[in-house]
Amino acid sequence: MSFAIALSGLNTSSTRLDVISHNISNSATTGFNSSRVEFTDVFTSVNERGVGGQGDKIAIVRQNHASGNLTDTGKALDLSVDGSGYFRLVDDSGISYTRNGAFAVDREGFIVNADGLKLTGYRRTVDGALSPTVSELFVDPADQQPKPTSWIDLGVNLNSTADVKPPFDVDDTGTYNFTTSKTIYDTLGSPSALNIYFRKDAPNTWAAFTYLDGMEISQAGGDEIVFGEQGEVETVNGSTNRTVTIPPFFPNTGGAELNIQIKIDKMSQYNSIFGVNQIVQDGYPNGRLNDITMARMEQSRAVIQMASPKPWGKLFSLASQTLKDCTR
Repeated sequence: MSFAIALSGLNTSSTRLDVISHNISNSATTGFNSSRVEFTDVFTSVNERGVGGQGDKIAIVRQNHASGNLTDTGKALDLSVDGSGYFRLVDDSGISYTRNGAFAVDREGFIVNADGLKLTGYRRTVDGALSPTVSELFVDPADQQPKPTSWIDLGVNLNSTADVKPPFDVDDTGTYNFTTSKTIYDTLGSPSALNIYFRKDAPNTWAAFTYLDGMEISQAGGDEIVFGEQGEVETVNGSTNRTVTIPPFFPNTGGAELNIQIKIDKMSQYNSIFGVNQIVQDGYPNGRLNDITMARMEQSRAVIQMASPKPWGKLFSLASQTLKDCTR
C-alpha cells in the first residue's frame, strides 16, 4: 500500500514535469497560454485516530488566460488581445478561437493565420458603416475607384480698394485683379488645374471667371458676386445662395460629365491684401492598396496610396468566460 501511495506521487510529479516542459517548449509560440498543475490529496477514511491518506492526484491542469508581454514586431497584422478574449477564426470545418495574433493577407485579400483560417469581424459597408453581421475580414486589393470633384469650398479675401478693370481677357493680366487655382479630379481620376480669375466691375461688385485646363467653364460673362457693406457675400448671379454653380461640362481628359459647385460663403471683401484662406475640394484620384494599419479599439484601416486612408473593418473577439472546449 505504501508503495502505491508513493507511486501516485511519482505519477502526479511526472505530469507536473510534462506540463512544465510543455510551457518551456512553447515559450516562443505566439499567443501561447501557459498551464499549471493543481494537486489534491486522496484519503479513504476519517476516524478518531486521524485521516487515512492514499497519496495524491491531479485535480486539474489549469490554463492561464492572462495577457503576456507584448512585443512590437513592426508588422501591422501581428495583433494581440489586451486582456481576456480570443480572435475568432473560420474555415470549412467551422469556428475556432485563438490567442495567436500572427496574421497576413492571402492572395484573395482575406486576413488569415498560418493555417489559412480566416479572421472574422464586422466589415465596412459601401457608405462606411459597420455591418451588423460577423463575416470574414477582407481587404479589397483592387484599385480604389476615383471620386470626381463635385464641390469646392473657397474662402478668399478680395481687396475692396482694388481698381476696376477693363473687359476680361484670360491672356491679359491687366484685365483681372486676382487669381487662384486648385487641382480637381474627373471620373477617371485624372487631375486638372482649375483656375478662378477675379475682376472688379464696380464698387462691391466682382466677376469670377472659371477655367479648367485653359477651357472656360463658367457661364458667359463670368459669375457676378456682390458684396454687402460689411464685406460679406450678398448675392451670386442675383441669388442669395452664395454658391457658384458651374454649368455641366465634359473635361478634356475623356472623363464623364462633371457638375461642380463652388461654395463662397467664406469669401470676403475687406480693405486688406488679397489672400486665400481656404480652398478645398472633395475629389481624389484612383488609389491602390499600399499598407494596412491597426489602431487600438480594434479599428483597422487600409491605407490607399494617393488617397485618404479608409476604414475597412473591426475585429470580432470573444471573452474567455464564454469559451468551453472550442479553443485551438
